[in-house]
Amino acid sequence: MVSILDWQWYYTPFVPLLLVAAALTGVIAWYAWRNRDAPGGTAFAVLMLAMSLWATAYSLQLAGANESTKLFWANLVHVGVATVPVAWFCFTLEFTGRGHWVTKRAVAALAVVPAAYVGAVYTNEHHGLVRESLGVEAASESLLVFRQVFGPVFWAHAAYGYVLMTAGVVVLAQLLFWSPRVYQRQAGLLLVGAVLSMVANTVHHAGLSPIVNFDLTPFSFPLIGVAYLVAIAQYRLLDLTPIAREFVVDTLEDGVVVVDRDGRIVDLNGRAATIIGLEATEVVGRRFGVLTPMAASLAGRPATDGTLETETVVDGDGGRRHVTVVSAPVLDGRGEALGRSIVVRDVTVERELEAEVEATLERLRRSNDELEAFTSVASHDLREPLRTTDNYLALLEESASTLTADEREFLETARRNCTRMQTMITDLLEYARIETTDDEFGPVDCDRVVSSVLETVRFDIEEGEATVTVDALPTVWGVEHLLRRLFQNLLSNALKYTDGSPEIHVFADRTGDEWTITVRDDGVGMTPGEAERARELFVRADRTDAAPGSGVGLAVCEKIVDYHGGSLAIESTPGVGTDVRVTLPADRQRSFE
Repeated sequence: MVSILDWQWYYTPFVPLLLVAAALTGVIAWYAWRNRDAPGGTAFAVLMLAMSLWATAYSLQLAGANESTKLFWANLVHVGVATVPVAWFCFTLEFTGRGHWVTKRAVAALAVVPAAYVGAVYTNEHHGLVRESLGVEAASESLLVFRQVFGPVFWAHAAYGYVLMTAGVVVLAQLLFWSPRVYQRQAGLLLVGAVLSMVANTVHHAGLSPIVNFDLTPFSFPLIGVAYLVAIAQYRLLDLTPIAREFVVDTLEDGVVVVDRDGRIVDLNGRAATIIGLEATEVVGRRFGVLTPMAASLAGRPATDGTLETETVVDGDGGRRHVTVVSAPVLDGRGEALGRSIVVRDVTVERELEAEVEATLERLRRSNDELEAFTSVASHDLREPLRTTDNYLALLEESASTLTADEREFLETARRNCTRMQTMITDLLEYARIETTDDEFGPVDCDRVVSSVLETVRFDIEEGEATVTVDALPTVWGVEHLLRRLFQNLLSNALKYTDGSPEIHVFADRTGDEWTITVRDDGVGMTPGEAERARELFVRADRTDAAPGSGVGLAVCEKIVDYHGGSLAIESTPGVGTDVRVTLPADRQRSFE
């Protein structure tokens, strides 16, 4: 026995076990403090620190050899005892997603009773309401116990602590029923620790302990520490934390309704109540089919029917709503049906947009019909008068010898305008028909297409003494006759807009899933402004006054390229030449993006 001042000590084999428990819970407290930003991290650190204090103080209480030593450490034990229930309850609230309840004011309110109790412990000698000390007695050769009889303040605080511990257990136990397995295991290990400590404490205070006045509670801490270390190491406690079911369900954009076997509503979230147009208190207990008759069959179908879906219309305060209803069975652990879960989604906006899109498509269909009617009229009613006019002008030309010089000039101008008008009508019809064809897309060999075009313009090439070189060209995804028209327009423009013998080069480059085919000439070129205007219908770049054309060619080219999901770019310098770059999809998938 060692005496220091009025404290006296002796060795008991229970002390090392309690010090191990204190060290273990202290390490967990340190880990929790490092993760204090996690939900419940701070409260869990305080809980573990209070348990460590409890184990340390009780070990020194047991090691005390006289009443004054044991009394000092027994008082300190009650600081840990008072802290544990409050820390546990706050932790369970925060860990399960109810941290908004754990405000400073709420914690202060919860701490009033423990603070008053600790004050009563340290002033017990003046009132005796916490305990009555009966001295020290030997329970065995290696154990001296501090005999005491607890008073009303102690039992009042004990009841308060049990209420908080039990409430925390109930809150945490909810994770066992709805959360994923990793959270179930976290919660299970936490509950094991809490229940183990509560059982040990109850055995002690119920007088069922084999040694009177010997508290078994701190001896459960090593087992609790091991359980919590497993939760930390194996299941990432305080690293991977759950979110409360009600916060997940209540914040969903979709309505969620749960019905029993008879199709009666037993639960629903706020979004479902909004869609249905009734308060939750008005709906629970009523049959789902009464609220949405068209979906009545889904609510009462047996679980063997699996997942079912329908769409219905609900009349509410906000007007008529289009609602999709998806019903799936809810099964218990044995696979027996408990009812059905029903997901209710408000698709009113989608249906309104679909109606608008359909109306737009209908207008486009009518526009296409009108366009086709216009092209029919243009092909007959406009071209016929022009042909008649051209015939009359031809008859006049036969008598040109009798006309004056001015009259012959008027006649030539009229014939040129008539011919140009016919060309413009032909080109306009071609432009209008590009996207109204039913031609199927497929692989197009551009080598073969360009070779065919060069054969078509062979006389223009010879007459203009042009030099045309063509590199190996790719196969692209498109409509062959449209691409033939594209390259015919581009090569005709290159041959047309020149001051001498043009040199034309056609080549291709691949970038990703696209091919860029370039038609390069050394002709008169254009300014950037002229190049931009040349894309418009009936606008010519005025590069050479003598060059014929309707001003539709480049517009047709651009529309063909757009129809193929590609792009057309023009890079030109006056007096140097022009590059026209056509980018086309290399395969089918890219063409429909």
